[in-house]
Formats: sequence, structure tokens, C-alpha cells
Amino acid sequence: MISFLAQTGVRLSELCHLRLADVVLDAEGLPQALRVIGKGNKERRIPLAPGAVTLLRRWLRERELHPLRDDALFVNLSGRSKYQPLTARIVWYLVRQAAARAGIEPVKPHTLRHTCATQLYLHGAGIVDIQHILGHENLATTGIYTKTDDAMQARAMRLMPDFGAAAHTLRMEITAETRPKRVRGRR
Repeated sequence: MISFLAQTGVRLSELCHLRLADVVLDAEGLPQALRVIGKGNKERRIPLAPGAVTLLRRWLRERELHPLRDDALFVNLSGRSKYQPLTARIVWYLVRQAAARAGIEPVKPHTLRHTCATQLYLHGAGIVDIQHILGHENLATTGIYTKTDDAMQARAMRLMPDFGAAAHTLRMEITAETRPKRVRGRR
């Protein structure tokens, strides 16, 4: 479930409200996307990356082994709330426990959303695509998730074509006739 958060970028509340019917299957019955109800009760469809498909298939097989009456996609399989839908509190606990076991600083479920957005951006996804995946109304909100460092900026600049060479090749010259005429009295 933790990896699934990082691979889909869904909000904690969205994860807790996912239902089995929200998994969109392809013609072969494999998960291909999620139907997510986000903020403002707005629906969006999130395509699943291969890693998320693998995780979801594994989880669905595990889920089938238990007597569940609820149609929640993610349920707790242990403890006092066994077979109950995951709650935000349980997810927070699981994420903190996983971070502690990994020996990393405290991680929040929302950190995994940032991880998803940053990884999408680093691997070439467009900012508008990331905006739609995350369900942001405003593009400026998505920009918060896409912080870059000097190495990323240098890599981007290496992709820039050499306009000097292009201009030389085209032999673009400005002649006296093509220059704008100066209007008297103006500087």
C-alpha cells in the first residue's frame, strides 16, 4: 500500500475511499487505471505504471483469500480492525513504521505524493500531465511538487538546441534596410 501511494500519487483520503469498482481493467482483466474521486468530488482517471499494476494484482490476489464483506480496495488484514477498510490513521501509522524500519526521517503519506510527482517530472512527464494525475485545479500547485536541483537544470539546458549554429546556417543578416527606422524626437 505504501509503494502504491508513491506510484499513483493519490491523496491519503482518496486511497482510503477507493473501492474495488474503482479499478479499471483492460480487455484481459488486468488493472490499467484507477477511477479516483478527489477534492470537490471531482473524478479523475489515473493510468497505472507497470510497478503499480504488479502491486495491485498481488494485493487483489491476497485480498481474495480473506472473507471480506466490504468493497473497499484496501482493508486491514490484522489487528483489532481486521477486515475493515483502511483509515487515514492506520495509513499514517504504517507509513511511519516503514520509514522507521528503513532508518529514514519521519515520512508522511503526503510525502509519497511528492515522491510520485517528482519521479514523474524527473522521468520526463509534462507538468500538465502531472497536474491531471495529481488532480490539481491550479498548475501553480503542481509546481510545488516539481522542485529541481542544479544537476536537473544543467541536464535540461544540455537539451537546448544551438541557436547560434542555426542562425549561422541560415545566414541571417540584418541590413540597413531591414533595421527599424528611428523616429525623431524619441529615444
